[in-house]
Amino acid sequence: MHRYIDALFTDDFGRQSKLTTSSANGFMRMRYYSRRTAEAGVSQRVVLYCFNGAELDPDGNPYVATNIGMTIDEALCGFDHLEQVNWAAQKNAKLLMHGILAVDHRQSPDEMMTCGVRWAEETLGRFDLPYLVTLHAPPPDGDQRNWHLHVLWSFRPMVRTGDHEWYVGEMLRTDLDNPKAMKLFREMYASVMTEMSFEAGQDQVWTAKSNADRGLPHEPQVHLGGARTNQARSGEYVAENEENHERVMRSKAAVIDDALRHADEALAKAQEAARAIAARFARLPALPLPVPERVVAATMAIEAAVVPKLLPLSTTAVVVPKIPPVRIRPSQIAGSIEQQQRTLPQRPLIEVVAMAQPQPISRPARMEIGNLRIRLPRLAGASIQPLATVPVAPARAHISAPPSLIARVPPRAARATELTAPPPTMARAIIPQLPALAPRRLPNFADTTIIDLAITRSDEARKRDEERRKREDAAIARIAREARAAAAAQAAIQRQALDDSAASAKPRKHAWQRARQQREQSTEAMNW
Repeated sequence: MHRYIDALFTDDFGRQSKLTTSSANGFMRMRYYSRRTAEAGVSQRVVLYCFNGAELDPDGNPYVATNIGMTIDEALCGFDHLEQVNWAAQKNAKLLMHGILAVDHRQSPDEMMTCGVRWAEETLGRFDLPYLVTLHAPPPDGDQRNWHLHVLWSFRPMVRTGDHEWYVGEMLRTDLDNPKAMKLFREMYASVMTEMSFEAGQDQVWTAKSNADRGLPHEPQVHLGGARTNQARSGEYVAENEENHERVMRSKAAVIDDALRHADEALAKAQEAARAIAARFARLPALPLPVPERVVAATMAIEAAVVPKLLPLSTTAVVVPKIPPVRIRPSQIAGSIEQQQRTLPQRPLIEVVAMAQPQPISRPARMEIGNLRIRLPRLAGASIQPLATVPVAPARAHISAPPSLIARVPPRAARATELTAPPPTMARAIIPQLPALAPRRLPNFADTTIIDLAITRSDEARKRDEERRKREDAAIARIAREARAAAAAQAAIQRQALDDSAASAKPRKHAWQRARQQREQSTEAMNW
């Protein structure tokens, strides 16, 4: 009889969920029917058992799915034919595989059946292995969470080709019949259960690990089977069932102890943090806090005379005369002060005479600089010519003094009270743009000296590379010779050792043969 245990499980994403486990085998239990122990026709009996106990859908059809028949009669015939082929193959042949898979009782029967069909197709159907899946509901007197799937299959490929016609493979898929493959079956079923859980909105992650691998304190239980389960339900004493009860109680106690231990650890951490905070505040100096004067004044008692009755307000009307409009007039100075008009002296005329006429310089062409995103606007009135045709500026002539404008003022003694003209400012010389005055420097590609020097350097570098390669090849050849010599020496040593062992074993072999001949001769003499 199955006993269920609820446990709080935390997955890799930090989410907690409530899991239910039923036995040591978890949510999957497998067995096989062998020719040594089973009787002929076991496949039909097991298929009928799974079909008769299947749950019915709302339309009254059983939850059954198979890939070797369109009806239950065709599936029975197919599994019986497969049993006969396996029976004739070898004496200890595996006639049929039988798996029991637990499903989530919170899901609908359609979702449970979908889990079984998906797992059967992913693990068996894609390898052309025959299978049959049925959904069984829990018995009325049992645990109502005991929804489970029955899956029948064989490791011999079998494909339906027509009505009651199949193609049966000659070889077994032994690569799927081993402990490693069974572990993969469990992991694939856990992934299918997780996928269906997310589709159903439960968002629960299932794992194929055992309780011990998951760190749960649950003890594994003993599987009773159908006969002993019926005995236990009828009230008979079953030792395995009582042992399962005790294991369930111990597992529940272990879960409670584990939860209490985690709570004690969390409480101890909180208490340690509180003690650290209290100790930190205890180390702080105690300073007197000044009381604000507003608080002191608000708490002092002041004696004041009580006003029995408020005096009435004065209602006497006050007449305000009308103010005449004010007109602002311009002010006038009165008195004997005479207003004097001050006249500024006029500046004399200034003649601007150039000592020398500036030399006209042609406007250079527009200068272009590479890698610029914005092009310069085209200068109006500029004669743009190629850079090679720009004339080279002649040598700059020596100028004793830059051309300037001199203001000639007639000599006149200025008075202290008069305003004088500012001193003349020297005019700046006209400086042409840099490209027009820069000397023309173009690379001389016909310089044979530079070309010869480059060729000489290239030849020297090539010679150095060849010498380096020769040295490396010589080192590699030397290492190879040493390795071959070492291998030859080792082979010679081994051959010498073998020769020595053979030489030492040869006398022993002859002595053994002589002793055997003596025993045979003595036996023949006794027979005579």
